[in-house]
Amino acid sequence: SKTDFQVLIEEICNDVSGVLAGSILDLDTGHSLGEDIHSSLTQEDIRLLDVASIKRKVASIRALAPDEKIEDIVITLSDHVHLFLISRDQRLMVHLVASYAKTNLGLARVSVRKHLQHLIKIAA
Repeated sequence: SKTDFQVLIEEICNDVSGVLAGSILDLDTGHSLGEDIHSSLTQEDIRLLDVASIKRKVASIRALAPDEKIEDIVITLSDHVHLFLISRDQRLMVHLVASYAKTNLGLARVSVRKHLQHLIKIAA
């Protein structure tokens, strides 16, 4: 049976047009809590980018501005974007890989933020 996290990432990926893949990660451990892939990207490709790049960015921001919290990080490539949205408690992260041409980042952020409220309740 599917976990609550798995159901949630599938709902997020269905809500946002142009999504190629999505995952929910525990930022402390780097473990994937749920994934939904609609392209040739592999789970390992997504996990490596999540853990390696985001942990460095979070550590850098904490060192530079300890009172600030990261809300999201966007990496734009020529044909797709990586959108990382971090929960308010800084424990969980949603990572979406989406088509650059088919995805509205503003709408994607709103959709994921809506779902993150539910995600925090699941993780508590």
